Amino acid sequence: MLHLLPLALVMVAAVALGLFLGWHYIRVGRRPGLSVVHLLLGAVAIEQLIVMVHQGTFNEPFAFNVIIVLGVALALGLLSTVVSNRGRRTGYIVAAHAAVGLAGFAMFLMWVSSAP
Repeated sequence: MLHLLPLALVMVAAVALGLFLGWHYIRVGRRPGLSVVHLLLGAVAIEQLIVMVHQGTFNEPFAFNVIIVLGVALALGLLSTVVSNRGRRTGYIVAAHAAVGLAGFAMFLMWVSSAP
């Protein structure tokens, strides 16, 4: 279980920063610099999870589903950046990104809790 600690720390950092950015987005607006850090943390977390599944880990089919959901969240986050200057649609995409990202994080926690 200790081998999952770096992945869990990166994932928690990405989620915590995402929650802060969501709160800031509702109150003030975008923070482009912190959004890039959030993107990098999320991408590193997905990459670490892919490496673990490739090396052979426990409950691989469920871990693969976690990768898919987090990849969709990453794609929605990138889409919200592309559409950011086009009016009200951005808020809906950011909300979808947050919902899918939190679902992926919950799935990740379920996967980690099933570790032998």
